[in-house]
Amino acid sequence: MKNIRNESGITLVALAVTIVVLMILSVSLTASMTTTIEMTRYNKIKEDIIALTEDVKVYYTKNGTLPAYTDTPINLDTHNVPANDRNPNDSGVYYPIDISVLPEDLMLNCGQGNKDKDFSTDDLYVMDSESLTVYYLKGALLNNIRHYTIVDDFSGGSPASEYYSKVDLPIISVVTMESNGTNAKRACTGDTVTLRMLTNYTLTALPVVTINNEEVTVNWNGNIGTATYKLPFTEDLAVFDKEISFSISGYEADGRSGEEITSVNFGGAVYRYAETLLVAFKNGDLQVGDYVTYTPDSTKSYPSPASENGWANQTYTVDTSTKWRVLGTEGNQVLLISADPIKKNMDADSENSWEQDPYLYMKGAYGYVNCVSMLDNICGIYSTSLGTAKSITADNINNVLGVKVESDKVYYESDPSTNIDMAGTFGKTYTYTSEDYSPESYINGKSHATEGEIVPRDGEAYAYYYDYTGTMATTIGNTTIGSLLFEGTQRGDKYAKSYWLASPGAVVGSSVAGFGPGVVDGGDVNAGFSLFNSHGIWFARRFAVRPVVYLNSDVTVEQIQETTGSTTTWSYDRSSGTEIGDASNGEAGNHGN
Repeated sequence: MKNIRNESGITLVALAVTIVVLMILSVSLTASMTTTIEMTRYNKIKEDIIALTEDVKVYYTKNGTLPAYTDTPINLDTHNVPANDRNPNDSGVYYPIDISVLPEDLMLNCGQGNKDKDFSTDDLYVMDSESLTVYYLKGALLNNIRHYTIVDDFSGGSPASEYYSKVDLPIISVVTMESNGTNAKRACTGDTVTLRMLTNYTLTALPVVTINNEEVTVNWNGNIGTATYKLPFTEDLAVFDKEISFSISGYEADGRSGEEITSVNFGGAVYRYAETLLVAFKNGDLQVGDYVTYTPDSTKSYPSPASENGWANQTYTVDTSTKWRVLGTEGNQVLLISADPIKKNMDADSENSWEQDPYLYMKGAYGYVNCVSMLDNICGIYSTSLGTAKSITADNINNVLGVKVESDKVYYESDPSTNIDMAGTFGKTYTYTSEDYSPESYINGKSHATEGEIVPRDGEAYAYYYDYTGTMATTIGNTTIGSLLFEGTQRGDKYAKSYWLASPGAVVGSSVAGFGPGVVDGGDVNAGFSLFNSHGIWFARRFAVRPVVYLNSDVTVEQIQETTGSTTTWSYDRSSGTEIGDASNGEAGNHGN
């Protein structure tokens, strides 16, 4: 007899073994998949309960009420939640959680019944009214045990009662802190932080609470304690970007003393930060015209020599009583301006009348050539580590008012079709003759200008002026800007506070060119107010000096604070006193009394 065999190459025995192995693998894989699915679902429900536990406790301590849909309690017995999977500290009164009043970024994996307000479903999260323990009525199956509440640091798969039996419920179980600022977890000077505490006990000794090492009063409403603290100004930059510290100590209940608490356990800590002035300005918390604190060094001074200003030696010393106001921003810097002009050192006993008033006298070509460095040096005595002080310019004023200066016109805001330059010569040029003087040639031995040279040259700006008090003031309709820049410069004020601008320019006509720094006078903004012309005629004039501080971009509201203040009334009269001369008698320092 012939042996039977499989011609295809596999025996019946081998086939049987293969089938058995596949069956074993199938059973093992099914069990493994079941375990994986259970663990995934368990972890999703665990994530929900942890998130809800935190948000429920934060809501309760903040509002003093439960985030519940209804006053009708849920009976856990009817949902088959076993007693051994409940927190033994529960009151036994449970309410469905209203997710709509909790943070918008709360995303749940389960519990859709909350949104539908269908309280008959098991797909629902509920909370105990006292312990605030969160339960999922449908439960999560793991290792053949169904779990209804899951705590963050207990994932051993045992009932909740085993976890809670391992620890004592703290006397103060919930501590939260938040700020009233735009970000509840950040606070700066002037913001109020609120510390809240929740206890499930009757306290036999109330806690002593400090915030930032200062003892604060705690107001109790039932089992919720609330303490508030307004952050004061500080120059200690080391406290920024750190948690606001607090301490809760000295309390007792249930015959035992509570441990000192120095950190929140729900909702996260509050950090102190320093808001920059630029951010405060952009947020509208700081506005043009606001008074702020700024203190320069009282020992600084600058003597402007006669060879610089063309008139006489004139000294300025820092006046720490000067008030400061917000002028606006340029780039990433906030600009401050003195509320009033600053005064030069005066001598009431001098026989020279010009030494008895506060104005800076400038004369002729010297006042044009040196005006920027001279004015910036005088104003520079008000520089500090927080910012650099310079003279105000026409550009500073244009920036605040919305005036644009282009190559052939000056216009207001977005209307380039209207030229507001009242000089009428903007963009024109003048050609020097052999008899003309330039400001530089005049200073250099009263020599004549280079014949054929064109004015303005490279580096010289066209002169222009415009009147703020007319249509522009009406259009802007902002009395803050008007008072900030033009108060005291009008005819009725005897032009007392009219001031120089570090904005030299050249104004040209058909037969002469004039040169000078800028001024604000009589409501006009004037860049290139003539002190010298190409015929060799010079003028000596007097105006006040006004500094602008360009604050560093990282200066904060801690370092420059809002304050109150007002401008002052100057009793000085600037309505007369112009002197005039020509090239034959215009030497620097050659002035009348």
